[in-house]
Amino acid sequence: MPAAMSAAASTADLESLRRHALDLVNRARHDEGLGPLMLRPAANAAAQAHADDMLARGYYSHTAPSGATVIDRYQQAGGSTSHLAAENIARCATCQPPSIGASVEALHEGWMQSPLHRDNILRRGVTAFGFGIAASAERGLYAVQVFAGPGQPHDLQPGEAATPLDPETQWRTALAQVNRLRREAGRPPLESSQTLVVAAQALLPSESEAFSLTGRDLYAALPEGERRSWRSLAVLGAACGGCGEAPAAADIRDFAQRWRNDEGYRVTLLAAGATHFGFAMAANGEGRKLGVAVIGTRR
Repeated sequence: MPAAMSAAASTADLESLRRHALDLVNRARHDEGLGPLMLRPAANAAAQAHADDMLARGYYSHTAPSGATVIDRYQQAGGSTSHLAAENIARCATCQPPSIGASVEALHEGWMQSPLHRDNILRRGVTAFGFGIAASAERGLYAVQVFAGPGQPHDLQPGEAATPLDPETQWRTALAQVNRLRREAGRPPLESSQTLVVAAQALLPSESEAFSLTGRDLYAALPEGERRSWRSLAVLGAACGGCGEAPAAADIRDFAQRWRNDEGYRVTLLAAGATHFGFAMAANGEGRKLGVAVIGTRR
């Protein structure tokens, strides 16, 4: 195995290299009207671990021989499980100690000239940055950038703002989306039901609970006086990670499209006899969002 300099400490101060790498990234983001990133321990640890591993084992890939990816490394280093994570890697076979420090700007320029790498540097919805670098005389230099953050809604369209929606606007937006899909399928529209909104809210898990609707008693989620008013009830659920901090219209479009495209959920979504609809969302502010729709048929 080559003699690796895992923290590049024998040629330059790693923290200084990281600050320089961050400054280059933030200049590029500033030029595009984007907010700055900040160095974060989990992102730094994930980046350095991958640089060290590629050097030690002599491979060059976003996926480690074990199958681990950037999101695995980021979460293993303590990063939020709600965040998205993206990664740029570079290898320079002729870059050898003690010239590592001089390579940071060249690496950045190379990434900026590559559309996919540039997209990561200019990605919206990321707030954290990490940088790792490792080199040896035998194998040259490996460098890694890691970007992480809450992300953006998955169906956000170009030029669309991820405007946060209050709870009432959430279920009204969801009803409009669902009725649009029902209209396209030749089904009658659903009416809004505050009772079913309350049921949907009751079915949302707490932040510490796993999101599962399997085995949940839908009638128990209704206000007690309403339980005999419904001939049938069905529930649709959706979750996303790395999809932004607050509920937005793009999230609801994404959930509705997923329900339409799922064979099992589509039957419920487009049920001809259904009459009423309720919806609720929850977001943890770090990129995890949950959506629950309750569709019912009144007696």
